[in-house]
Amino acid sequence: MTRDKLIEQVESTSVSMVFDALIKLGYRTDKILMTGIKPVVDLGRIMVGVARTLKYEISREFPTIDDLTIARKGIDSGSPGEVLVQDGSGYNLAFFGGIFARGCKNKGMIGAVVNGCTRDVLEIKAMGLHVFAKGATPAGGSLYFRPVAVNTRVNCGGVQIDPGDILVGDNDGVVVIPSDATVPLSEALKVISEKEEKAVRSLEAGKSLVESYPTIEIGKIKV
Repeated sequence: MTRDKLIEQVESTSVSMVFDALIKLGYRTDKILMTGIKPVVDLGRIMVGVARTLKYEISREFPTIDDLTIARKGIDSGSPGEVLVQDGSGYNLAFFGGIFARGCKNKGMIGAVVNGCTRDVLEIKAMGLHVFAKGATPAGGSLYFRPVAVNTRVNCGGVQIDPGDILVGDNDGVVVIPSDATVPLSEALKVISEKEEKAVRSLEAGKSLVESYPTIEIGKIKV
């Protein structure tokens, strides 16, 4: 299965279902589930996109024009369906805002996940972009942090993210799908989805939970 096909499949599921499937495939919680990252711009639907990363570091000096250009070029080289992942080391400063959001929107990117905060929440929501972050603040981080690299490994919510990983976000949080999980994840999601759909139909017909939600096996793991 291609990455695009997996994204299409995941769009009809949920973060919790993707998390369950990855755990059942042997992935550790601390490797896939971000902590402290929540929906700040909530569009009421799931976000599924490919990671484009941007790394910052704290600096004693003000960032130079060249430093700031790194971030802007990073967004200008974005592609449709990507999610901008900004690693601001978890500081309570805004690394994403209205201008960056418009740049992302122009490139067809679908949102941002920020290891830090965002601002301009209402403006971004009107654009239809998802944003997951620690929170919102009017205080920008550009005077204290300098962009240092685009499309390198970053940390967000305690999880390492590589460019090309798939990010899945909804009101439950954000999960990272490693690039090597494509085929087995698709199969596990199919099994779990079918089980849950049958359970819902059974419960709606008035049957008991025991009848409706039997234990099944994925590999050697019972679910």
